[in-house]
Amino acid sequence: MASLIELIRTSTPEERAAALAELVGAALARHGNTPVAVQDAADRTIGYLSATVNAAATLPLPEWTAEELAEIRRRAANPQDAISFDEFIRRLDAASSEVPAR
Repeated sequence: MASLIELIRTSTPEERAAALAELVGAALARHGNTPVAVQDAADRTIGYLSATVNAAATLPLPEWTAEELAEIRRRAANPQDAISFDEFIRRLDAASSEVPAR
């Protein structure tokens, strides 16, 4: 592992970008559409990888039903019922750990 880290440190920016793209692609292929937590050597989450939005999607988006619109309006009117940022992160971490290896 130390030699790999040294190789990364001595690589050109272009080489690092290509290696990062390869690593991200491999991580996302394993986890599908679920965000992947990125952790440092101390096991602290420093970010998340997420698949790109479907570039083939077209607008307009599908129409929402009256019930869906009512639910969105209800949620927007009651922000006190929203989960905290910390809870959101806990849920992302839990979802990332639940994805089986492919």
